[in-house]
This record gives sequence, structure tokens and C-alpha cells, in this order.
Amino acid sequence: MLAAVFGVAFMFPFDRLIVGPNGIQGWGDIFAFGPLPAVARENVANIPHLGIVGLALGATISDWIEYRMLSSALAWRIGRTHLAGRWLTQISIGCAVTAIVAFVADLAFGWLPNLLAAAFVVGPAGVAYLAVTRRLGVPEAEATVVRLSGLARRVRS
Repeated sequence: MLAAVFGVAFMFPFDRLIVGPNGIQGWGDIFAFGPLPAVARENVANIPHLGIVGLALGATISDWIEYRMLSSALAWRIGRTHLAGRWLTQISIGCAVTAIVAFVADLAFGWLPNLLAAAFVVGPAGVAYLAVTRRLGVPEAEATVVRLSGLARRVRS
């Protein structure tokens, strides 16, 4: 319900913004009330509007509100656990390394067709993330490595 409310609240104003040759235009009309002008609705020139960004922003805001509500309800029922930020630094380091590996792999393999390029970019990036987070002691990474090892043993036998 929150996602729908926030999505509608942000979608219509953001739909008045267009991506033009000089960047994002239409900021003066963002708070205008009423339907879009006919020229904007027909969109003969196929100019991108940013209404979808408003939907995504609304969903993001509602997700954060829902997270806070669920977190508070859980804390009320079982007490504070203080586990939420325990692995945040290690996971952040893993994400940074993954971004670097993905960027370098995209530079190296970006010229390939999209499906092949995706495999050559996402594969090494995923392996890098798993390796870094496992090395830094994230329990989920260790559990994933154990599962993958078991799967590899079954495939070989």
C-alpha cells in the first residue's frame, strides 16, 4: 500500500521531467497539478520522461519504512540483537572489490555480444565477492562455499 501511495505521489511529478539535450528539463513544472499537456502525453519525438524514476523512488521509500517497521516489531518481540551491522564493513569491502572487478571485466569483455559479456563480467565479479567475503569471515559466504563444494563433488561422482 505504501509503495502504491509513494509511487503515485512521485510518478506524476517526475513524469513532467524530460531528458533533453541539455540534461533534465522541466523542473519548473514538477509541482504543477493536473494532467500532462497533450504534447507530453503523445510524445511524438519519443523523449524519455522520468515517471518511472518516481515509481522506483516511491518503492524505495516504502521499503525503508517497511524495514524500519519490521525491525521495530522484531526488537519489541525478541529484543535488540545488534547483528544488523556486524558484517556491514566486510560486505562493503566485498562490494567495492566486486565493483572494481566488474568494471575491469567490462572494459576487457564489453565488446562481446551482451549475453557473453554478461557471463564474463558477472562470473568473475561473483567469484571475487564470494572470495573476499569468505576471507573476511562472513558466515553466509562460508556456507555458500560449502554448498558449492558439495554440489561440485556430486557432479564429479
